[in-house]
This record gives sequence, C-alpha cells and structure tokens, in this order.
Amino acid sequence: MTETTPAEKLSLFKEAYFDNGGKLKDAYIAAGFSPISAASNASKYFAAHREEIISFVNTRIATHVPTAIGTIVKIMNNEGEKGGIRLKAAQDLLDRAGYKPSDRIEIRTEDVDTMTTGDIKDHIRKLLQEVDPSLGKLADLKVIQGGKQS
Repeated sequence: MTETTPAEKLSLFKEAYFDNGGKLKDAYIAAGFSPISAASNASKYFAAHREEIISFVNTRIATHVPTAIGTIVKIMNNEGEKGGIRLKAAQDLLDRAGYKPSDRIEIRTEDVDTMTTGDIKDHIRKLLQEVDPSLGKLADLKVIQGGKQS
C-alpha cells in the first residue's frame, strides 16, 4: 500500500470540505489523517492551506452558476408559478447581472451650510420616515460635508 502524498491529502481534504458542507474534522479524516488528532488539528490544517481551499471552493461553486441561473430563468418564465416567486426570480437575475438597486440614499439641500450635523441627521431621518417608517429608525447616519465626514 502506498503512502498518500501531502498534495493528495490536500486534494482529498478540499473535496471532502466542499462535499460535507465545510466540516473541518470530517474533511481532515477523509484526507487520511488520524481521527484521534482530527479535533485538535483540523482547524490548523485548514488555516495553513486556507487560500488554496477557499480558491477551490470558489471554483467549485462557479461551476454551478450556469445551472443556478438556468433555474432562476425557468422559474421567472414559468407562468404556472405564483407571481411573487416569479418576481423574486426576476429580481435575483437582475441583481446578479449588475442591476441591483442602490443601497445608498443621497439627499441634497441648499441649507446645509447653516445646519448643524444634528439638524442634518434629524432632517434625513424625517425624510426617510416619510418613505418608510422603519428607515426613520436608522441608528447610524453619517453626514459628509464638503467631502469631510462629521
């Protein structure tokens, strides 16, 4: 029986890590390491090879993208599917294509030079609350005046 090389063990670890949902101990054992030392060494092994393992996982995930997009398109085009589900599929597809709506809201006012930072934050909260009451409860607002955050 031949000894498994370090490169082969790493390959086995990556496969098992991906296939078992990221369970380090199981991947460590599947790579041919001792189950006795798995609890104490699996996370160390992962840390030592983190970049290569993450790169492998990202590549493996990328191979499923065409199928996932195809599934979204099928749901979106299925007239037998409920409207909300079709709408969500369409939104997901647009998001992935780079047409995601902006999460940033910019408010401009002419009176900003005479307002304090507190006044500006209060005004922004009031405007946001008019749009959606939950937005008016934002805890952290950053005010940038003249390119400087205050």
